[in-house]
Amino acid sequence: MRVFIGFSEIANFINYYKKGFEALGYSTFTVANYRNKYYPEARYDVVLDEIVGKQFITSGIFGRIWRSLHARTSAAFVFFKALLTCQVFYYNTGGNILPFRLDYFLIRLFRKKLVVIFLGSEIRHWYLYKKDMETLGLDGLFATCIEAYRNQNFNTYEDKRERVLAAERYANLILSQPGFAQLQSKPYMRVTVGLFIPEYGFAIHERKRPLIVHAPTARGVKGTEFVLEALDKLRGEGIEFDFKLIENMPNQKLIELLIEADIVIDELSSDTIGVLSTEAMATGNAVLTGYLADLVKIPLPCPVLNTNKSNVYNNVKRLIVDLDYRTQLARQGREYVNKHHNIEKIVMRDINFLNTKSVQKVYDFKPTFDAKTIIPVEVLKEGKHIK
Repeated sequence: MRVFIGFSEIANFINYYKKGFEALGYSTFTVANYRNKYYPEARYDVVLDEIVGKQFITSGIFGRIWRSLHARTSAAFVFFKALLTCQVFYYNTGGNILPFRLDYFLIRLFRKKLVVIFLGSEIRHWYLYKKDMETLGLDGLFATCIEAYRNQNFNTYEDKRERVLAAERYANLILSQPGFAQLQSKPYMRVTVGLFIPEYGFAIHERKRPLIVHAPTARGVKGTEFVLEALDKLRGEGIEFDFKLIENMPNQKLIELLIEADIVIDELSSDTIGVLSTEAMATGNAVLTGYLADLVKIPLPCPVLNTNKSNVYNNVKRLIVDLDYRTQLARQGREYVNKHHNIEKIVMRDINFLNTKSVQKVYDFKPTFDAKTIIPVEVLKEGKHIK
């Protein structure tokens, strides 16, 4: 069996799914729209942005028209090559390569399997997320995060809705999580961060003066202001530690730093275990991040110290002064990642699910949020069209 994996490279998902399938003996065909700046070392069979090339006319109206036609033609050629040679298609973040999502229709017509992975911002609408958190009584705790999602302005409501509807109409399997599934209406399976474990070094340093790392991609979402406030308070009390605030660092260099670190503070306004937290556990760190275990079905027991803006000071202080507890979490973290975030296990679960008869399928989640919630007209007008 050959597996197609594309097109949006977010959090190295394409690259790690490729390694997971190939480790199990499957062949893959990987296509990325363009290279993610955080993963410059990743290798793909095709990078669509690079097909167009730099040697042709790129300025002026005719140059733009030519590049657009060339890009569309090249993308179509790559898709039809995949359609003839692959049996399973993974679309990371949904999206499409042919106009009007004709690729979805053709995958179904040719009796191939389609898996759509949703990761967050591409389908999460800030207003519906806010309403969901209000229902859960968590809107106050997530207020900063909600405002950050609104300011991200990532695509319009209609684009997000159309992306979900297309997946629910054509996909054999949707991977998602309740924290961003407010627009979804059909049952789905849990999307889990998968790592190729052999690539991650592991070290526990057991230092009395630990190195703490915080690496926000978006400060508002990560709760960076509350992290810095807590650390300043600890310094004022004379508690010793080293700290590195990391932004815009390539992933390979970040991993090298994580191997040298002792404590990683990730997202304070999160409902799930994210990529940084998973990589931090894999490399031997005690990890602090927020998560809603029951809502998103985090496998328990989880060796991550559940942390939000109200308890970050106490939790960080505990990990700094209690070396035994910090070391315990770090050791358990690597075991946890091996058990629950091993990409080989994740892709095997997907394949088993795809091969199960429809009447026998058991899903992780059945949506309960009322996607028909009325959104104010002025809110519907927000958002940019981002392809």
